[in-house]
Amino acid sequence: MLALGSHAARHSAESAKLDALESDLFGDTEAAAQGGPREASFDVVTAMQGLDALDEHDHALRADRPFDIALIDVRMPPGIDGVETATRLRKADPRILIGIVTGQADLEFEEIARRVMPKERIFFIRKPFLRDEIRTAVLDRLLGFSES
Repeated sequence: MLALGSHAARHSAESAKLDALESDLFGDTEAAAQGGPREASFDVVTAMQGLDALDEHDHALRADRPFDIALIDVRMPPGIDGVETATRLRKADPRILIGIVTGQADLEFEEIARRVMPKERIFFIRKPFLRDEIRTAVLDRLLGFSES
């Protein structure tokens, strides 16, 4: 999974926070690695900017480990925004699920969906959200429980 947004970790300074968030959202990956129980496991890659995310995505494709899903914040100054990032991700990998995360009330979701077609492979999450909402949205889409 690619998590992209203005609040993603920059480097090692925030990696502990990201590890905790990953564990909260997607289960105890340490326990799973040691054979312990867990509900779900994801490899999470984060990027601060759209172009960084596109580089990570390209690297994953070349390694034959494509991302199943990308969670993308709409506003990520400076650089390209989340909609442009999503459009480029879709062009590079038509099967990737894209979750657009935003707290912006001025966005036209139909316009975004039109740019990042097909509509069946995109969904929206409004901020603020609870961590369980993100977890459920990701699992539902990956397991095929939702059509949006």
